[in-house]
Amino acid sequence: MRRGPSNALGSMRDISMIDLRDVDPGTRADLCLRFHEQVYRAAFPDPDVAETPEVWLPLLEGTGPGGHVLHVVLAVGPSGGPTDVDTPAILGGAVIEFFPRSEVTLLSYLCIATGLRGRGLGHAFIRRIRAVGSAHSSSADPLVVCEARSADASPDGSEARHDRLGRIRVLNSLGFREVMSPYRQPPLAPGRPWVDGMMLLAHSPDGDPAVDRPRLELFLDEYRRSLGVPADPDPVPHP
Repeated sequence: MRRGPSNALGSMRDISMIDLRDVDPGTRADLCLRFHEQVYRAAFPDPDVAETPEVWLPLLEGTGPGGHVLHVVLAVGPSGGPTDVDTPAILGGAVIEFFPRSEVTLLSYLCIATGLRGRGLGHAFIRRIRAVGSAHSSSADPLVVCEARSADASPDGSEARHDRLGRIRVLNSLGFREVMSPYRQPPLAPGRPWVDGMMLLAHSPDGDPAVDRPRLELFLDEYRRSLGVPADPDPVPHP
């Protein structure tokens, strides 16, 4: 039986971080598909807020609409087991997008294989995500944001609310703080809905983030346009 990624890591020294923009197309497609199947799909089962390698792979070849740049960074460890010695284990991944007009880095997705959480891999990803933002930005201190479902979007006591609270706690432990709630996520593909019950967070490990609201609004417009969707027909008012 193939050994799963939950047993594949001896120490943090065993981890390599791979940006799929930096590998050849064949390797990129293979690693991207394996990440989606082995780690990502279980972490993001809701089709309204999930994407597929068919979306990511073309964007990894160049830039998207408006010049936004996508990175998929994977953490890989030793091989999957004695019957698969040449195939590295996928331990986790981050899907990252940089938007040039607002100079905002969006952490679209971050997921780590079951059994490896709480071992420092999330913080290693945050360092790499900030490095991606710095490489594209004019600032050495990039603005990094992410989206999460609000726990208040589910009834008290529900399993979904428990899961959402857990995800928010993890993001808080990684240095993310709320900057906008409620927030409506734009449709990620044609035919999908605007997603209510979301919140927007910014990476600010030293305290409450001081985010310039016009810059945030510029990012949200840039993000929406990159997805090719019209303006929100039912926008959420914010002070």
